[in-house]
Amino acid sequence: MTPDSVQFHVDQLVVDVDLSEAEAARLTPVLKAAFEDLAKRLQTSPVARWRNTTRLTLASLRVDPLSTNELLGPRGATRLADAFWEQLTSSRSPG
Repeated sequence: MTPDSVQFHVDQLVVDVDLSEAEAARLTPVLKAAFEDLAKRLQTSPVARWRNTTRLTLASLRVDPLSTNELLGPRGATRLADAFWEQLTSSRSPG
């Protein structure tokens, strides 16, 4: 990992959805875009400037449910990244 990059290693991703098979297939690029957005936010945050920090570990990161229309809509990935970011930056611990 170079000093100017943020990488995610996700051991397990659990998504509880009540979607049709076709809608669920559309979810993969939304999740990928949300994690890419989150990586960009982390890169520009003070976390990216911490010396000798190679890993940020979280046991879990949970977000409140999103509607299907919101999640699969044009701002779905951004909305999901917003929810992740809120969990990471809030004073209460995730989960």
